[in-house]
Amino acid sequence: MAAEHARALATELDGVPVAAGCLRGEPRVEDLAHRLPKPVAVLPLLMAEGYILDLLRTRLAGIDGLVLRRPPGVHPALATLVAEAGEATARARGWTPGETALLLVGHGTPRHAASSASAEALAARLAAAGSFGRVETAFLEQPPFLAERLASLAALPVVAVGLFVDAGPHGRDDVEAAIAAAPANVAYTGPVGSLPAIRTILHDLLRG
Repeated sequence: MAAEHARALATELDGVPVAAGCLRGEPRVEDLAHRLPKPVAVLPLLMAEGYILDLLRTRLAGIDGLVLRRPPGVHPALATLVAEAGEATARARGWTPGETALLLVGHGTPRHAASSASAEALAARLAAAGSFGRVETAFLEQPPFLAERLASLAALPVVAVGLFVDAGPHGRDDVEAAIAAAPANVAYTGPVGSLPAIRTILHDLLRG
């Protein structure tokens, strides 16, 4: 998905070199950071300012000419994108959003206290908007765990939104397996990073 966004941004930014680097795999993000003409805006395709962002900072430490942007997971406009995706998914199932639970599903990790903070802040904004009957969070690797949260919402239809960049093992396989075993009536929007509208947020972040 990072490579797909990079190709689209390269077209949209007309003449600005854009490349997708990897923390695992090739091309390595630090190799690209050395090669690209400076200054380089580094846009981390992450949903939280947690463990992985700290790892990225470590990998890029000492390379001059870099400006590290904030990740899309903390952008204020993400709330609108998530609400629209959730409402569209609910209505496609014939559910009224106000009688539906919206469940934000993130990765989470006990290794970093801030890894769940962006999901919790996003849930608070969506709950305050009042479009859904309930707004909750769940995580794959820290409490509240996804399976347990789904069990607690069994009385309501649930729209789950994946706070993931792409439909990889976490954003697709792990979430869909938990949904398949859930007692609740659950519809999954898929990962928000796969929605074309996310590029509006990427553009805004690149502008700083």
